[in-house]
Amino acid sequence: MTVPFNLLLSASASAITLDSGHPIHLATDTSSLSGKLQMDPKNPRIAINIHWKGAASPSEHRFAKITLEIPEQETFVHVFDAEGDIDDFIELPTPTSGK
Repeated sequence: MTVPFNLLLSASASAITLDSGHPIHLATDTSSLSGKLQMDPKNPRIAINIHWKGAASPSEHRFAKITLEIPEQETFVHVFDAEGDIDDFIELPTPTSGK
């Protein structure tokens, strides 16, 4: 299934990878990125890896907010948050039967 996404970053990144089973490397020249992910409808998940250009200050958290427009479902929003680089994943809800 093809899922449109938008990714908003709190700071400039030096490397961004989204992996839904088909890894994509995103441009790092903007803080708002969009595109389409190919996802397995039986196992919808996304791994995210972001390396920031500069170090965060001691009390600063960095975040990446992803918005997904999954077909026949409500818009899905998730915020990844870390003191440093982000290396995390989410498993997405699967559609209920009858949809």
